[in-house]
Amino acid sequence: MENTLYSRKEKLLGEKKRLLNELLEITKKQTLWIEEKNWTRLHNAIQAKQDRIDKIDDLDRLILKTTESLSNKKEEAMINKDIEYTAQKIVEIEQSNINEIRAAMKTLKSELKEVQIKKRVNSTYKRQKKENSGNYVDKYK
Repeated sequence: MENTLYSRKEKLLGEKKRLLNELLEITKKQTLWIEEKNWTRLHNAIQAKQDRIDKIDDLDRLILKTTESLSNKKEEAMINKDIEYTAQKIVEIEQSNINEIRAAMKTLKSELKEVQIKKRVNSTYKRQKKENSGNYVDKYK
């Protein structure tokens, strides 16, 4: 019974590790899409990351249930360290991505402000056209 629980837990930990690696790859791709200012792909990547995070949460619940009845092994400790390392890399890249997005948003705000100022200037100095029909008819005969 305990061996099957260990093998089940190892499978769950392996699946969690795989999902975290996918999460890391998506996070790395986000950096590229932020640099390219490809917001559609960035949005899709965020949704894909959320799907992986939800699956990881489900796996964590299952792992917790199996862990309650088992004692720790060295293999599990190694897998857990690898999982922690991957999660730490994800957090580091994510922080970098957040800072880049904030910088991009700041730049975008300043560009929008500049466009609004230019629109005001153009409307102020633009010549107003008089709309006259130009048809005058004299009634003299």
